[in-house]
Amino acid sequence: MEHLVGLAKNKLEMFNSLEEECDHYWNECVEGRYEWEVHRNEALCLRTITKDDLLHAYDEWLLPQSSSGKANKRRRVIIHVIGTGEGDASNGRPDVEAGRVDAEADQRILNFHKCSGEAFWN
Repeated sequence: MEHLVGLAKNKLEMFNSLEEECDHYWNECVEGRYEWEVHRNEALCLRTITKDDLLHAYDEWLLPQSSSGKANKRRRVIIHVIGTGEGDASNGRPDVEAGRVDAEADQRILNFHKCSGEAFWN
């Protein structure tokens, strides 16, 4: 419950600046969601989550073995962080021309979906 309350508090924090608030609303427009109170709605949704729900979700999606001993079809999220500076931290960073970042990201996502056999959450 402490983690749940902490997460809800983070969702309900006020914006630190007008720029941050504008970015939030602009991202809603760009994504086509137009859900202006998304943080409030997520905090309200968090109130409905119980420990049993969380344990069931873990058992279904992340637990390597089910209670019967069979292997679950477990999903994995792999994140590779590459620095933006020069040096060893930025090794592996793709060369992308300015203005083509969106197209490059979209192509990488499509490649990932093809490699994963279109098997992903949601």
